[in-house]
Amino acid sequence: MTVKHKTDIDEWLDGIEPNPADARDATHMRRIIAAKEALDTAESELRAAVDAARAAGDTWAAIGVALGTTRQAAFQRFGHDRSGPESRVKPRYLSAPASTTGRGRRPRSTS
Repeated sequence: MTVKHKTDIDEWLDGIEPNPADARDATHMRRIIAAKEALDTAESELRAAVDAARAAGDTWAAIGVALGTTRQAAFQRFGHDRSGPESRVKPRYLSAPASTTGRGRRPRSTS
């Protein structure tokens, strides 16, 4: 049908019967939104649990076992405070004794 005039358009629009089956349901989008909110809540709870475990003295190895991962992976994910670099937890392997120099070697004796 070719529509040429406004009255023809009005008649054509009046004659359209929308099919309710063609309407999209937002159920899937609601599920995605709810799952994302639940994920955010779970992530916050997990971070709080790891923080509490560390405060209680649990090791990264123990936390890694609880998470089903390695201690290194647990530390990489949860070991750094996000409030700034000066407040980050410093791993033991980065803390060199004062007597070492250079590449982690002790200075040679000159005697």
